[in-house]
Amino acid sequence: MTASGPFAIGIDAGATHTNGVLVAADGAQVARASAGGGNILALSEPLVESNLQRVLSDLTAHENVAAVCIGAAGAGRPEQADALRRVLSQLMPSGTAVRVVHDGCIALRAFSSARPAMIVIAGTGSLAYGERADGTSLRAGGYGALIGDAGSSFAIGAAAALATAQALDGVITSGELSAAVASSLGAADASELSGSLLANGDAIARIAALAPLVARADALGDIAARAIVDEQGARLSALAAQVARSLRDGGRGESGDPLPIGLWGGAFDAVPRLATIVANVLSADPTADVRRARGDAARAAALLALELVAEGAV
Repeated sequence: MTASGPFAIGIDAGATHTNGVLVAADGAQVARASAGGGNILALSEPLVESNLQRVLSDLTAHENVAAVCIGAAGAGRPEQADALRRVLSQLMPSGTAVRVVHDGCIALRAFSSARPAMIVIAGTGSLAYGERADGTSLRAGGYGALIGDAGSSFAIGAAAALATAQALDGVITSGELSAAVASSLGAADASELSGSLLANGDAIARIAALAPLVARADALGDIAARAIVDEQGARLSALAAQVARSLRDGGRGESGDPLPIGLWGGAFDAVPRLATIVANVLSADPTADVRRARGDAARAAALLALELVAEGAV
């Protein structure tokens, strides 16, 4: 059976990977494509454009596309949203409807159709985001790597890099964590450590990639690693708890049902105890239904693109 139009594209643009999906009018998947990172906060605009072009060229080769929606970290900021909109408008044929949302929107849609509901994202960056039954939304966190995304792979990796630099300088005692980080980067001193992380212009991805080393060292009882996971878990939990409180009415979700809370992102996989900490804090309220969130964020973005078609934006 041949898929029928109008067709739409959804894009999930992360810091290290960009995933795209082409869907038909009924939401059925037609094709998928992927490329490198599409986070315009973490990467240069030319690199983001190049990666998006790779995804879109694969998908638009199949069918004529009426609308495209991208969900990306940082897209909640007007300047970043405008930059992504500009890039997509240049890459897509004239007349294609373009929608830009932040990554929390598509992750929440992929996780649950219930409202109110919320998502706690911990990937390269982090964010707590929720939507009420009336369609209004609220968020906490998502500050970016420069200020610090609590509980993210980057924040955990940056703390590990700092602890390792201090251990190499003799400021603190070396342990499992510092030995593992120094070995993975081939660093004999703090200067080599910094140089390795800053090489090739992909420092954010390199630092975020240290998070699994923290989890392993934590499991072995390393004091520094345990302190990092405890601190980052507490900070992310505080952001999530604030959004959860704001979504509730009289201690329960607006509908009277438990509040669905999804834990979403690679940092929860890389550092499992991070998920345990956040889940334990949020589950202290018996009205919370906390679970690991699984879903197809790119397809969720494609469904948002189809809404543009239904609304006559094309």
